[in-house]
Amino acid sequence: MSARPTFAPLPPGARDLLPPVLRRRRRLQERALAVFEAWGYAPVATPAVEYFEVFGRGLTEAERQRCLRFIAPGAEEVEVLRSDVTPQIARLVAQRLRDRLEAGELIRLAYAADVIRKPAAADEAAEEHQVGVELIGDRTAAGDAELVALADAVLDRCGVAGAVFDLAHVGVARSVLDDLEIGDALRRPLITRLARKDLAGLDAILGEAGASDAARAELRALASLHGSVDVIDRARAVLGAAARRSLDEIAAVVDAVRGVAPAVLERLSIDLGEIRGHDYYSGLRLRVWAPGSPRPLLRGGRYDGLLRRYGVDAPATGLVIGLDDVERLTSE
Repeated sequence: MSARPTFAPLPPGARDLLPPVLRRRRRLQERALAVFEAWGYAPVATPAVEYFEVFGRGLTEAERQRCLRFIAPGAEEVEVLRSDVTPQIARLVAQRLRDRLEAGELIRLAYAADVIRKPAAADEAAEEHQVGVELIGDRTAAGDAELVALADAVLDRCGVAGAVFDLAHVGVARSVLDDLEIGDALRRPLITRLARKDLAGLDAILGEAGASDAARAELRALASLHGSVDVIDRARAVLGAAARRSLDEIAAVVDAVRGVAPAVLERLSIDLGEIRGHDYYSGLRLRVWAPGSPRPLLRGGRYDGLLRRYGVDAPATGLVIGLDDVERLTSE
């Protein structure tokens, strides 16, 4: 038998897919897209390559740093491989569907696409196959609840059992932090400590900032405000007036979910101290976990400011599912 040829290893995060895995993933994609279409979400496709100047408007700075950029032979503009579909949907709507929005129509779009970005960790894939939806033009709690109910329906159709829904509203923590009136030099580490529920770290930074005892108590309370839906009432009792609007909004979403997907409430947790994604999300933030998965299978939330970066003022909410993680989980 001849010796096997040797090659350089694949780049970090790259991997091959053999037939059994690819067949399972294709079946999952077909099921997910069928659910999306049944809920009124029309399929669209976006290109794998965009101009970075346009595409990057819809990304955070951290996300821009993970993009794979290049200048094609003979070209002058910097191009980028698709690392996220949502900015592309925002551009597509601004360029091609603006008239429908201006006429007051709600736009429901679905997609399936590969995204490519520099891995953030050694065990993370550089390429992820995703399916997702975007609901554009709806700023109501009913729109957010629709996405929660759709998330439950599509994961159930894909065979995911025992999914746990983690709901947050970035406006709650943002309002408390804004009341502190501290600069970015302390605000950034404060956000990190809050995300980790690190009370000692919070106290140290608040002491450095010269925060009042009342402000310290409110922020410490915020770090403990997580659990079942009754945490919203607990928050009303301990947080100031600045957080009231955001608390009202997440309470309205919970009430709307109770009407369209009541079974989800038994698997729903709320974390009012969750602040990650505050530079992208404008309100509700959703993560869905399943037993045995090291990462959320589904991510989503409200990002009402995104389309303004593309010249259209319209609210939007959406979700995305990493099918590679779903395939691994459901094949075990």
